[in-house]
Amino acid sequence: MRFIFQEYKPHVFWWEIPEITRRLFLTGFVLGIPEEHSLMRLLAGILTSLLYACLLMLIRPYKRADDNVIAISANLHMVIAF
Repeated sequence: MRFIFQEYKPHVFWWEIPEITRRLFLTGFVLGIPEEHSLMRLLAGILTSLLYACLLMLIRPYKRADDNVIAISANLHMVIAF
Protein backbone atom coordinates (compact mmCIF):
# COMPACT_ATOMS: atom_id res chain seq x y z
CA MET A 1 0.00 0.00 0.00
CA ARG A 2 2.97 2.32 0.40
CA PHE A 3 3.10 3.01 -3.34
CA ILE A 4 -0.16 4.95 -3.05
CA PHE A 5 1.17 7.62 -0.71
CA GLN A 6 4.96 7.43 -1.00
CA GLU A 7 5.18 10.62 -3.11
CA TYR A 8 3.38 12.71 -0.48
CA LYS A 9 4.81 14.33 2.63
CA PRO A 10 4.17 12.19 5.74
CA HIS A 11 1.67 14.61 7.28
CA VAL A 12 -0.49 14.58 4.10
CA PHE A 13 -0.48 10.86 3.38
CA TRP A 14 -4.26 11.18 2.92
CA TRP A 15 -3.93 13.46 -0.15
CA GLU A 16 -4.78 10.62 -2.54
CA ILE A 17 -8.41 10.74 -1.32
CA PRO A 18 -9.04 14.33 -2.55
CA GLU A 19 -7.15 13.49 -5.75
CA ILE A 20 -9.37 10.51 -6.53
CA THR A 21 -12.47 12.47 -5.53
CA ARG A 22 -11.53 15.26 -7.95
CA ARG A 23 -11.00 12.80 -10.78
CA LEU A 24 -14.29 11.05 -10.06
CA PHE A 25 -16.14 14.37 -9.91
CA LEU A 26 -14.68 15.68 -13.18
CA THR A 27 -15.16 12.46 -15.12
CA GLY A 28 -18.33 11.12 -13.53
CA PHE A 29 -20.47 13.82 -12.02
CA VAL A 30 -19.77 16.65 -14.45
CA LEU A 31 -20.40 14.41 -17.45
CA GLY A 32 -23.60 13.24 -15.75
CA ILE A 33 -25.04 16.75 -16.02
CA PRO A 34 -27.34 16.86 -19.09
CA GLU A 35 -25.97 18.60 -22.18
CA GLU A 36 -28.72 21.20 -22.14
CA HIS A 37 -27.14 22.50 -18.90
CA SER A 38 -23.74 22.98 -20.51
CA LEU A 39 -23.09 26.20 -18.57
CA MET A 40 -23.55 24.30 -15.30
CA ARG A 41 -21.12 21.65 -16.57
CA LEU A 42 -18.60 24.33 -17.41
CA LEU A 43 -18.94 26.07 -14.05
CA ALA A 44 -18.68 22.80 -12.12
CA GLY A 45 -15.49 21.86 -13.96
CA ILE A 46 -13.91 25.30 -13.57
CA LEU A 47 -14.80 25.64 -9.89
CA THR A 48 -13.58 22.14 -9.08
CA SER A 49 -10.27 22.72 -10.85
CA LEU A 50 -9.79 26.15 -9.23
CA LEU A 51 -10.58 24.84 -5.75
CA TYR A 52 -8.20 21.93 -6.19
CA ALA A 53 -5.44 24.21 -7.53
CA CYS A 54 -5.88 26.49 -4.51
CA LEU A 55 -5.66 23.52 -2.16
CA LEU A 56 -2.49 22.37 -3.93
CA MET A 57 -0.96 25.83 -3.50
CA LEU A 58 -1.83 25.93 0.20
CA ILE A 59 -0.99 22.37 1.23
CA ARG A 60 1.79 21.48 -1.25
CA PRO A 61 1.39 17.76 -0.57
CA TYR A 62 4.28 16.38 -2.64
CA LYS A 63 7.75 15.76 -1.22
CA ARG A 64 9.49 17.23 -4.27
CA ALA A 65 8.96 20.92 -5.02
CA ASP A 66 8.98 20.15 -8.75
CA ASP A 67 6.00 17.83 -8.35
CA ASN A 68 4.05 20.55 -6.56
CA VAL A 69 4.78 23.05 -9.33
CA ILE A 70 3.78 20.58 -12.04
CA ALA A 71 0.54 19.64 -10.24
CA ILE A 72 -0.43 23.29 -9.71
CA SER A 73 0.33 24.29 -13.30
CA ALA A 74 -1.51 21.25 -14.68
CA ASN A 75 -4.62 22.17 -12.72
CA LEU A 76 -4.44 25.79 -13.81
CA HIS A 77 -4.13 24.60 -17.40
CA MET A 78 -7.30 22.58 -16.90
CA VAL A 79 -9.06 25.77 -15.81
CA ILE A 80 -7.90 27.46 -19.00
CA ALA A 81 -8.98 24.44 -21.08
CA PHE A 82 -12.50 24.49 -19.64
